Amino acid sequence: MRKAVFALAALLALPAQANDAQASPVEIEPSLRQVGQAEFRYLFWDIFDASLYAAGQTFSWQAPFALSLEYRRDFSAEDLTKETIKSLDRLTDWPQAELASFRSTLAPCMANVRDGDRFTAVSPDADTAVLFLNGKERCRLEKPNIRRDYFSIWLSLDSDFPEETRKLLGTPSP
Repeated sequence: MRKAVFALAALLALPAQANDAQASPVEIEPSLRQVGQAEFRYLFWDIFDASLYAAGQTFSWQAPFALSLEYRRDFSAEDLTKETIKSLDRLTDWPQAELASFRSTLAPCMANVRDGDRFTAVSPDADTAVLFLNGKERCRLEKPNIRRDYFSIWLSLDSDFPEETRKLLGTPSP
């Protein structure tokens, strides 16, 4: 379970900066509105608070959206990168060579994250994820179907935290 927590935080972890001028996802992409939110915890530790923003009234994999995490703990870049790739390996059908290539692409985006940092990932189309830390663009990931693969860490019902996923998606529990 500890690895799952690292994996959840990993994909959205970027270099820590002063966070007094954080932009909200709506400031980054004005067409979006909040559709869900969830608090991610492991045992008695707060990990991060997550909010999902969509272009319509509800979330759709076919429309632009943003996922914002406000971290409640510190994470090292090295651990986050390693756990991110493990999580993608579990949730996707990417071959090992593709995972290794993506690790090389993702690693420069990753760094230590501190309590209070806000990271937002915006997906304007199925093949793009634009990553922001505290309102400043840090990285652009472009890969076929990156939207579904990358964001499945938080938005797939097969995630390690399905109840939190349902809250993010704004759907009731079964």
